[in-house]
Amino acid sequence: MASFLQQLAVNVVNGKEKLTETEHELLKTIRDEMKILRDATATDHKEDQHEIDRVRDHILACSEPNPKTEHVANMTAQAEATHAAVPYDSSELASDDSALTKELADKLLGDMHRCLQWAHGANASLVESHAKCDTAVEAFEEQKKLCNDSQAEFEVLFCDYHQTVLGGCESFEECRTTTIDEREKVHSEVQVTEKGRKAEFKAASDITCLLDVIEAKPAEQPAKLKECGNLAVDTSALDIMYHEVPEGKCDFSA
Repeated sequence: MASFLQQLAVNVVNGKEKLTETEHELLKTIRDEMKILRDATATDHKEDQHEIDRVRDHILACSEPNPKTEHVANMTAQAEATHAAVPYDSSELASDDSALTKELADKLLGDMHRCLQWAHGANASLVESHAKCDTAVEAFEEQKKLCNDSQAEFEVLFCDYHQTVLGGCESFEECRTTTIDEREKVHSEVQVTEKGRKAEFKAASDITCLLDVIEAKPAEQPAKLKECGNLAVDTSALDIMYHEVPEGKCDFSA
């Protein structure tokens, strides 16, 4: 069509051809179609750019935190905090005003019973110390059990977290491989359509320019025809922004 209109414009400019009303109507229809074509290239460009952005975002999504991993990590941190908060100082739990151990207290208590007539006050003190020692030992055993239970819970959760992280990293690598392959496919397809779209836009612009020549006043036609011959169509608005593969790694602390 462009070559036909080129020759028609030259003939009109040189006075070799005069258009009928019907031909003018036909040229108006062609102009309308060229406008529709140029508008469509802008819409198609946006859609292709959206596809390019979409595959980039899919790759980025591979690096987003895994809800399961975060949940297990939080549980592990809570268990660790609980374990750290449990005191396990036997000297603190077993200490008292008296330095007597249970064994020594039992021995002294026996001796003191044989000396009740002259050491009644000492006997009472020793009975009290013996009771305190029993209480401290019981508290120590209870605290020891609590500490052991906390340690066991922490170790189980930590192992679970470690396995979850390993599984998450495997899924991350699979996700990256799949989405990068998708990116390559989409980029290849869009590069083809981008090139074709620019060619269509340029052709529509050239045809519109020739229509302007034919429909211009006779005095303006030669200059406009020359402009069409030197027309440089700017297609930069139809450039697609292609993204590099986003960096990413499985970065969990196990």
